Amino acid sequence: MGSLAGISCYAVNLNAQLLFSTGVSVIPSFDAATVKVTPPESQHESLHASASRTTITRCSLRHLIAFAYRAKSDSQVIGGPSWVSTKRFDIAAVTSSDEVAHLNSLSPENRINTIRLMMQSLLEERFQLRVVRSRRQLAILALVHSTDRPGLSPAPATDNSGAAIRPHVVVHNTHMAATALTMEGLAEELSEEPETEGTVIIDRTGLPGLFNFTLDWSPEATSSKDTAKDGGANAPGLFTALSEQLGLRLKREKDDVDVIEITSAQSPTPN
Repeated sequence: MGSLAGISCYAVNLNAQLLFSTGVSVIPSFDAATVKVTPPESQHESLHASASRTTITRCSLRHLIAFAYRAKSDSQVIGGPSWVSTKRFDIAAVTSSDEVAHLNSLSPENRINTIRLMMQSLLEERFQLRVVRSRRQLAILALVHSTDRPGLSPAPATDNSGAAIRPHVVVHNTHMAATALTMEGLAEELSEEPETEGTVIIDRTGLPGLFNFTLDWSPEATSSKDTAKDGGANAPGLFTALSEQLGLRLKREKDDVDVIEITSAQSPTPN
């Protein structure tokens, strides 16, 4: 899916529980927001969030729920009418000046979590969304360490001045370049790729710390194939590229996973 401008998605602890507003005394909300059905000609899906504005293009309600409740994957959002996966929406939400100042005073992780809570408020108000937390056994992909590869380089936690190095990752088509990224962060990035088909990916590499690396692969027809659909017989797909370049493997398993169960939702009236 799209990027979060100015905010690192992977800064959130992927081992943390789903983010619910239970126990939050005052649930934050956007100052104003417009919600519209995406026009048919729109093909680009994106989600850009900053302290002052959140702009969403061509996202399903299921994907919005996954973002708002800090799910690793859309597959953790279950139930609801069929349109929550098929109908696409454009949202433009702005934050009040007081809230902008508050968000800018927070750490990146707390800032993005607050924006997620603001999105929960919007979904509850505009989509009449009601959800409950549950736990189900789901098919997952476990990211495991298979062999040492030179492409996975340990990264320092601080620069020469002693300042903490901010994790940074850029994905362009089938090229990923990462600086100071954890294996948890890589697992989340991989869950966004079409080849993993929206499957929850859990870090089980046992590799602590930060890493610098690049990863290049070719598009795949499905995640079960290691040979690229368009790159020829010798072009590596994502699964093979992970093994050959980083010494990592995605292993299919089943595990009990926290899920968000939709109990009710209504398509909003566009404004």
